Amino acid sequence: MKKEKISVLIPVYQESELLESLLESLIADSYQPKEVLCILDDPTEKSLKIVERMKDEIRFILNGHRKGKVNALNEASRLLEGDIILFLDADVKIATNDFLERIMAEMEETDLLDIKKKALRDSFLAKITYYHYLCNNISNWLFSTNVRKCLAFNGAAFAIRRKFFEELGGFQRVVTEDLDLGIRSFRENYRFKHTEEVEVFTAVPPTWKQWYIQRKRWSLGVALWIKKYYKDLAKITVKFPRTIIPSLFIVSPPLTLFLATLFFLIPLTFFSFGVMVLVKNLLFFFVGFGIPIIFYYFAARKFNYRFNTIEFTIFYIILSPLWLLFIIASLIKVLIQPQKFEIDWKC
Repeated sequence: MKKEKISVLIPVYQESELLESLLESLIADSYQPKEVLCILDDPTEKSLKIVERMKDEIRFILNGHRKGKVNALNEASRLLEGDIILFLDADVKIATNDFLERIMAEMEETDLLDIKKKALRDSFLAKITYYHYLCNNISNWLFSTNVRKCLAFNGAAFAIRRKFFEELGGFQRVVTEDLDLGIRSFRENYRFKHTEEVEVFTAVPPTWKQWYIQRKRWSLGVALWIKKYYKDLAKITVKFPRTIIPSLFIVSPPLTLFLATLFFLIPLTFFSFGVMVLVKNLLFFFVGFGIPIIFYYFAARKFNYRFNTIEFTIFYIILSPLWLLFIIASLIKVLIQPQKFEIDWKC
C-alpha cells in the first residue's frame, strides 16, 4: 500500500533561535515521502545563513518584506504536494526522531490533529506559563474524547488533511487563524484528535514585556473570534453541553472553580451566619486551592507534565487570572470601540 506524503510548512518572521535545530530534526527524520517548506518574511542574516546551508534539503521561500503569517501560509500551501499538511511554528522543538512517522499514524483516524504542546522550561516565566499549555491540552483532550470535533486549538503544531484544508478555503485573515480554522472544522464535522503521546516543545517569550505583547495580541484575537462566532458558540454550547467545561479550561481554570464554589455556597445562605462563614472559609480553601492542586497534579501525571506546587500556585493566582482579564478587556474594546485597534502586524 502506497504511503501518504506529508508536507511540513514552517512560517518564520525574520529569525528564530530554534529554526535550525527544527529543520535539522525534520531532515534527519526517516519518514518518506515527505517535503519541508520554510517561508521566511524579512529574513535576517542569520536566517539567510541557514537557508544557504540547507537549501539542498529544504525548500525555502524568501519574502523581502513582511507579508504576514496567514498570507504566507496560504500562498505556500498552494505549492505543497502532500496528502497531509503539518504546520509547525519556527519556535518549536521536536521531541522524537520518529516524529513524522508517529504523526502519520495518528492521522489515520482523523482529519485534524492537535499535537500536544509543552513550554520549554528555560526561564521562571516559562515555568509558570508551562501550566497554561497543560490547561489547553486538557481541554482539547476532552473535546477529542467526548465530541471528536474541534472548537479551538493552539496552531503552533497541528496537522490536517490537505483536501479538507482546501475545502475550508485555508486560513482566514484574522488575528487567531488557528481558532478560526478550529471552529470552521467543527461546523463541517471534521474528525478531531488530540495526541497524548506525540508532543513538541514551544518557546515562551523570554521577558514579561514580550509576554504581555504576545498575550495582548492573543486576547484581541480571542475577543474578535468570540464576536464573529458567538451565535455558533451559543448553538454548540446548547447542542454539546459537554463542551462547556473544556471551554472554561481554555479561558481560565480559576473561573471553572469559582463557579463550582458558587454552586456549593448558595445553599449555605440558609444556615446561620457563623456556620456560613466557617463553611465558606473552608470551602474557599479546599475548592480555591486544594482541589485545583489535586486535579492538576493528576492531570499532569496523565499528560506526562512536570508538576511543581509553587509554580502552579503562582500560575493559578496570578498568570491565569491575568490572562482572563486580558480577554475581558479585549472583549470590551471589541464591543465598544470596534474600529480602534492598534495592530502593528500583518495577518
